[in-house]
Amino acid sequence: MTRLSLTTRVALLFALWTAIPLGVVAIYNHFAAREQLRASTRAQNLQAARGTVEKLDLYLQDILNGVRTVASVPSLAKFLAGRGIREAASDAQASSLGLRKIGGYEALYLTDQLGTVILATERRFLGRSYLAARWFRAAAAGQELADEFRFDTEDRRVYLHLSAPVRNAGGVIVGALVGRVTTAPIDRMVAGDSGYSGRG
Repeated sequence: MTRLSLTTRVALLFALWTAIPLGVVAIYNHFAAREQLRASTRAQNLQAARGTVEKLDLYLQDILNGVRTVASVPSLAKFLAGRGIREAASDAQASSLGLRKIGGYEALYLTDQLGTVILATERRFLGRSYLAARWFRAAAAGQELADEFRFDTEDRRVYLHLSAPVRNAGGVIVGALVGRVTTAPIDRMVAGDSGYSGRG
């Protein structure tokens, strides 16, 4: 076996001495670049999620504003008070149907002070009692509410209810206007905000 000369050994040691730090630096740069890419991807995903949250917030505000606007129509309070009932019912029904068509509500109904539906976009709602419903109690207390999604035991589906108090000319709460929507519009918004980086 031939022995390496001193010059060769020094050259090899020098090569190792320079290669090891270069290798360490290369490995460090590789992991740093990966972490930077991961952080950048996370930031993009978070920005997209924020955009979806803003869209959802605008949607909820929009449909709640629709209920609030129709709840302030004087014919609803007149109908609840029983004054000019036929004309008031016709006006109230027209307002509700118009709102349903424009706002994409699945249904709208008007309740009296005890939470009983007395006017609705569909006859099947008439007579239903929502006295214990959170959204009715909020309206009866003078608050507007976009409630959580809840299962309707009669229709066997999940809905989001939005409510606003109906006040007479003196500002007294005489009933509640309620709009409800299915999960479909929100499901569509959320569906566009999933599946980042193939994670589903």
